[in-house]
Formats: sequence, structure tokens, C-alpha cells
Amino acid sequence: MTLQNKIALGTTFLFLMLLLIGGISMYYISEQKNVTQEVLKDNYESLNYCHGMLNLVNREDPAQQIVHHKFNAYLRLQEKNITEKGESAATAALRKAFEQVDRDSTAILKVRQNILKILQINLQAIRRKNDIAIRAAQQAKLYISTLSGFLFLIGFTFVLNFPGLIAGPIRRFNEAIQELSRKNYTYRMHIDTADEFGELAVAINQMAGKLDEYEHSNLAQLMFEKKRAEAVINSLDDASIGMDKNQTILFANQKALQLLGLEAENTIGQAAQDIVPHNDLLKFILDNPSGTSPFKIVMDNRENYFLLDSYKIQVDEEPGTVYVLKNITTFLEKDVAKTNFLATISHELKTPISGIKLGLQLLENPKTGALNPNQVQLVHDIRGESDRLLRITSELLNMTQLETGKIDLTLQANDPADLVRTALQALYPQTQDKKLQISTQFAPQLPKVWSDPEKTIWVLINLLSNAIRHASEGDHLRVEIEATADRQIHFSIQDQGPGIAPEYQEKIFEKYVKAPGSKSSGTGLGLAISKDFVEAMGGKIGVVSQLGQGANFYFDLPQFQE
Repeated sequence: MTLQNKIALGTTFLFLMLLLIGGISMYYISEQKNVTQEVLKDNYESLNYCHGMLNLVNREDPAQQIVHHKFNAYLRLQEKNITEKGESAATAALRKAFEQVDRDSTAILKVRQNILKILQINLQAIRRKNDIAIRAAQQAKLYISTLSGFLFLIGFTFVLNFPGLIAGPIRRFNEAIQELSRKNYTYRMHIDTADEFGELAVAINQMAGKLDEYEHSNLAQLMFEKKRAEAVINSLDDASIGMDKNQTILFANQKALQLLGLEAENTIGQAAQDIVPHNDLLKFILDNPSGTSPFKIVMDNRENYFLLDSYKIQVDEEPGTVYVLKNITTFLEKDVAKTNFLATISHELKTPISGIKLGLQLLENPKTGALNPNQVQLVHDIRGESDRLLRITSELLNMTQLETGKIDLTLQANDPADLVRTALQALYPQTQDKKLQISTQFAPQLPKVWSDPEKTIWVLINLLSNAIRHASEGDHLRVEIEATADRQIHFSIQDQGPGIAPEYQEKIFEKYVKAPGSKSSGTGLGLAISKDFVEAMGGKIGVVSQLGQGANFYFDLPQFQE
């Protein structure tokens, strides 16, 4: 029997029970109605007729014509309503006595007696029928109560058991689904019915069997892939940690576990937030997912430097993150060695270059002898190259100082206009050679600037030298100074050179970077050094430019606070 047929059968059974008890109740109610109608129709009417006749006899003279006529009407009605045993004889006697009233006045007594006899017969009939009705009602009550109790027990049993026929298998199906979701593919359902539940149980068992077969058939392959993935992860040169979007640790190679001081079995599959309270390095990684500054970790009594980086990945179509700690200790040591080497070379080169410049001064002195025009030109060229070599050496020396963090600053209050005039004075011969027009615009009552005068003049000379180098003969250079609302002194140098493309306007402040088409013959360190000098003094530097419309280099330094 199918589930649909079971539900239909149960519903039909309940309907039939309701129909049965309703039919029996209607039958007994109909019987009670018939008995009541019989009393009202027969006996009650006889009582009514007798009372009417009795009132006429008691109140009026029966011999009167009107009374006689009314009494005769009641008597005729009574003669038509004879229903009880003995009522016919009493009615006939009443008729006979009534007909004698006109001839014998004593017959009125017999009339009353017969009327009372008819009343007594009907009253006894009413009592008898009432007793019958009461017994019938009690019997009906007994039958209906017994049947109702029986049907209640059947219905209560049905209500308790029938829903279980549906809810029980559903609970078992839910249990089966939960077991399968936990990958317990050996679980089987046992429902030995031929309905839809039985068919569904067979289908679920077949599915579990297929899943179990698939699981075992792919287990070896999955284990192989897992081991291969672990081997690849552990072979990475950098410490790597993978997490899903909920920061659950998916994998961590041996180098990462070694840095974190953790074991694989206590880490993989755990929530990072549960480990963070006891692991400062993991907390640092989560708080700085894309750190740009190297950080130090002491391992085996040796300082190691790492750079943290993070990459977004997809884990089961969900976003995840891989954190990579790159060991840059070797590169940092090489960089320090390079810096020390450049510092040593730059310092050592300054002495012979100074000697070359002294020798050139002696050659140019007339006391050492006159030079012919070719020799003068040769000495001039040598002086230019020696100046260029000295400038490059100075830039390298400044850069090594910046890289080692040994920037000696002497901060003091300076007149910004005096700083600009000093820088322009130093470059006066170059501006004259190109016949450049230099204009300055200083805001009135400029406050003093808080800076290192030597470093500030160096930055101004570097920016002005670049502007002069890229200017054409007769171009106009504009130098401005103003105080800003945020208590900064703003220096700007506007030239009419070829301009700088937007994509290079930030890169030119990096070391060894030159904009395409640059006429500079230097090392590409000038702007990088200027940036470090300005930032070391608490300021900022930048450029605003468009191709073909010149460039406006600017830097801001703090005002002197008295």
C-alpha cells in the first residue's frame, strides 16, 4: 500500500467514524422528536378539549343554546381524537350523558365524570409516553456514550499511531542525511514497507553505497594528491601559511611552523584566533598582512630579517589568503656590505679628486706658466669632469649616510628667503651660461623655517640644477615661497622644460630612476636624496607636471614655532 493510500484510508476511517456517531445521534433525536409530537398531537389536544368542555359545564348553564353549541363542538373534536385505550367508551358515555342534559338535569354530573375520566386516561397516557421517552433517551444516551467512548479510543489510538507512520520514517531519513553529510557512507536505512518511504530508503541506501564506493576508489588518489601538495608546500623556500576567509589555518609548511614554534597537528585546521593569544608572531602577521618594512626574528642565536607579503587565493570558490615570510637576511647583509663599500669608496675618492682640482688651480695660475688656447680648453674640460665626478661622489656618500640612518641634522630657525638666495648664488654661473631669466616671489612677512640650512640649500641646489639642466637658452625659471594654512613653508621651482609624464612623477624620487628623455648625466640619486633630506626634516616633496608644459617641483618644511 502506498503512502497516499494510507493517508486516504486513515482520512476515510475518521470520516466514517464521524458519520456513524452522527447518524446514531440523528436517529435517536428523531425518535425523541416523534414521541414528543405524538404527545402534543393526541393527548395534549384531548386535554385541551376536555378542559374546554369542563369550563363550559362549570361556568354556564348547559341547557343554554350557546353553551350547548360550544360543548357539542368540543365533543365532536374529542370524538375525532380518540387515541388511547378506554378513551372511546368514555367519550361515548360523555355523548350519551350530554344528550340527556336537556331532559335530566342530574345528567350533568355524569358529564363531569366522563370528562374527568377522559382527562385521566390522557394524563395516564402522557405519563406512560413520558416514561417511554425517558427510557428511550436514557437508552440513546447509553448507546451514544458507549459508541462515543469506543470511537474516542479508536480515534485517540489513530491520532497517536498514524502520524508516527509518517514522522517516524522522516526522522530516520533526517538521521540518514546527517550521517551521509558526515561522510559515514556505511550507514544504511531499514524500512521494510512497500510504500514511498520504502522506495526512498532503498534509493538512499543505493546512493550511500555509491558514495562509499566512490570514496574508497578515490581515497588512494586523494592521499597521493594530499602528500604531493604537502611536499610542494614544504619545498617552498619561504615560510608560507594559508587561511580561509574565517582565518582557519589550511596549511603551513615546515619553515612557517618552525618560525611560529608550532606543531602541525596543533595548527592545521585550527582557528588562528585561538592561537594568536599565545603566539606574538602570528598576531603580528594577521595585524600586518602586507607589511612593507622588514622585521627581525632571532633564530639559533642569530638575527634574521623577514619581509611579510600576502596573496589572495580561492578555496572551494571561497576567498582565502596565503601569508609569505621572505627571509631577506642575506640580501640585507649584502646591501649593508654594498653601502659600506660605497661609503668607503666615496670617501676615498674625495681625496684624489680634491688633489686633481688643486692641480687644475695651479695650472690655471699664471705664475706656473702661460697655457696656450688648447691647453686652457683642456684644463676647462678636466675641471668640468672633476666637478661632475665630485658631485657624483658626494651624492653616493650622502646616499650611504641615508641608507645607514646616519643623517646628521642641525635643525634651527632659518630665513627661507636667505636659503633660496644662497642656492641661486651658487648656481649663478650656470644661469648666466644659458641666459636664463630667474624670478623670485616671496610672500611678505614670511615666518622662519625649522630646518637644517645645509641640507635645505642642498635640496634647493639639486632642484634648481635639474631645472637649469632641462631648460633651453633664454627660458624663464620661477622660484616662490609662501606660508600655508597648516603652518608649513612651501618652496616651489617652476621651469619651462619638457615636463614629466604622470606615471613617472612618483618614481623619479626613487633611487637610480630617471624620467624618459632626461638630459641628466648624473646617477639618478639627487631626487631620492632630496626626498630623504626633506622627510628627515619633517616635510614632504613632490612635483606637478604635464608633458610639454614644464614641471613644478615643490617641498614643504615646518615653520619655526617660538
